[in-house]
Amino acid sequence: MGPHFRVSSPLTHDQRSPAEPALPEFNQAALAQLEAMGFPLVRCQKALLATGNSDPEAAMEWLFAHMEDPGWFFRALAFLRGSALIHA
Repeated sequence: MGPHFRVSSPLTHDQRSPAEPALPEFNQAALAQLEAMGFPLVRCQKALLATGNSDPEAAMEWLFAHMEDPGWFFRALAFLRGSALIHA
């Protein structure tokens, strides 16, 4: 008799490998308020994470303070994806 293989069901959200980082939970009210001001989603998320994820005013101040940061888009994207690859 040959080897027996067990077929398992697809992985659930909680069974993902550690190589697949989950995105943090964002304050949805603050996120909506920042997006309504015209900021891109990824920048709003980055600002909320940088300021404690609770105060939209603090996040807005952070966004204005970092408007001229070189490569902000790629750093924010890498941060949210958990990547070590950061482009300037």
